[in-house]
Amino acid sequence: MKTLKKVPYSYILMEDDEGYILTFLKGGVAELDVTVRLNSEEMKKIENEASYIDELVKSFLNDSSLYSDRMIFPTIWPGKN
Repeated sequence: MKTLKKVPYSYILMEDDEGYILTFLKGGVAELDVTVRLNSEEMKKIENEASYIDELVKSFLNDSSLYSDRMIFPTIWPGKN
């Protein structure tokens, strides 16, 4: 697995043989980490505009319905799995 972008205490964008995987931290009453397999549209937008990943993370933080059916369990952190 290859790390494409890492923002400490926020998210990490990775790539494997199947595409992009995003793990991000979500706060609230308790802090938790979420891993999502990105769809082809999201991957294309990131490839065309690298800053789109920041917008995507913000939208995921605001609306879990955008990714809930694509979550990966257990979460993926390089060096911890």
